[in-house]
Amino acid sequence: MVSKYAPRYAYALATISSFVALTLIIGSFLKFEVADSARLVVPAVCCGLLGLAFGRFWPRRSWLWGFWVSSAFLLYFGVVFFSFTINRQFVWLPALQMLVVAGAGCMGALAGGWLFASKRHEPLA
Repeated sequence: MVSKYAPRYAYALATISSFVALTLIIGSFLKFEVADSARLVVPAVCCGLLGLAFGRFWPRRSWLWGFWVSSAFLLYFGVVFFSFTINRQFVWLPALQMLVVAGAGCMGALAGGWLFASKRHEPLA
């Protein structure tokens, strides 16, 4: 059953799915040679689809699910950016990747919430 309010376990499920997706994506990147553009597109699409699924099942303030499903990627890119900053190498690419992945997750979750609300004719607020 689809409900507007998310149960408490849904947040843990979103975070766990984020860490599982990160592990699978990094593992596949290590096994196969991947183009540089795919290193940003694959996590963004993954977080967008996860956000779409969570926003579909719990549409109330659905865009916030984007942050939950991209939490592992945000942590990963944040650590990479912080490590570059500590070494006094100001590389902004990891920060940009954090924004793109989180944005894709939020947009996917918002789209999932809109799909649900348009089918049931309910407001999202």
